[in-house]
Amino acid sequence: ARFAVDAAEGDRRRREELDGLALDIPQAIERDEVEILFQPQVAIGGGRIVGVEALARWRHPVRGEIGAEALFGAAERAGLTVALSKHVQRCALRRAARWPESLARLRLSINVTAEDVAHPGFADLLLDRIDASGFPRNRLTVEITESGLIEDLGEASGLLAELRTGGCRVAIDDFGTGYSSLAYLKALPLDYLKIDKSLTQDLSLIHISEPTRLLSI
Repeated sequence: ARFAVDAAEGDRRRREELDGLALDIPQAIERDEVEILFQPQVAIGGGRIVGVEALARWRHPVRGEIGAEALFGAAERAGLTVALSKHVQRCALRRAARWPESLARLRLSINVTAEDVAHPGFADLLLDRIDASGFPRNRLTVEITESGLIEDLGEASGLLAELRTGGCRVAIDDFGTGYSSLAYLKALPLDYLKIDKSLTQDLSLIHISEPTRLLSI
């Protein structure tokens, strides 16, 4: 019983903290307090860096550095998830477009949210965003978490196919932490599957109709 009370109290405090942060989200976007960090993606064979994933961090003027989970949690409370996601994507694409020639072969991975995916015409909006940045489509990977997948697999498949036809690659992130269903792997056009460590022991059981790269995270 004590554990349940402590857990409930912890949840209440987190909600209150997110509510407080939500008030500062418009300022964070307007004043460029959200910065982009690039996490290397390394090839298993040889250890060569083949790409990077763009991660958002909030340099809050009072609370210091705030990670992406709390940042987007606050944006959701403020009803500004789509606006924040668009801001992060634009910043990441602009920075990557200015990489020196020595980094010209690196791929860039950006994340999209469930709200992005549900937005009408999202694929066209994202492709326009990419083109406006000057970053080449064929070096971009769009990552969608399991929880970001819309319920209609047919509609999801169409969306991902549009992005692939547009020249991007598509990845499912954090596989194994959401639906954990192998059924949609055959229904969705994927290039990469980033799997949770808890599933790495079961790779031999995964059968996908189209060649898909499996990445353990």
